[in-house]
Amino acid sequence: MNNVYKVVTGWNIGAKLKACLPAFFAVAFGFFVLVEPSYAGLAKAKTSMTEIKDWAYAILGIGVFLYLIYLVIMALVNKGSWADVGMGVVYVAVAGGVLVLGDWAWSTFA
Repeated sequence: MNNVYKVVTGWNIGAKLKACLPAFFAVAFGFFVLVEPSYAGLAKAKTSMTEIKDWAYAILGIGVFLYLIYLVIMALVNKGSWADVGMGVVYVAVAGGVLVLGDWAWSTFA
């Protein structure tokens, strides 16, 4: 039991921390100063993703508009009911809600 006590009390933690201090400052310097140039690529990637998102929303908007026009035309020529048009509007609203939820999650967790 005495041998264990001598080993534990023989540690000089202050000296070990002082020895690690230069390495800590080197890592901190590298992290806060040298990482900045690589962050510039992240801004360009974010801009590209925003452009892709805008194009996807535009294409999706055109598709939804054509879908609703199709449902209205089918209801006008008695090939479908106006309830189908109403359900189509509900489907479009749900799909839009999912897109807004995805955009919110992207901005919150990214």
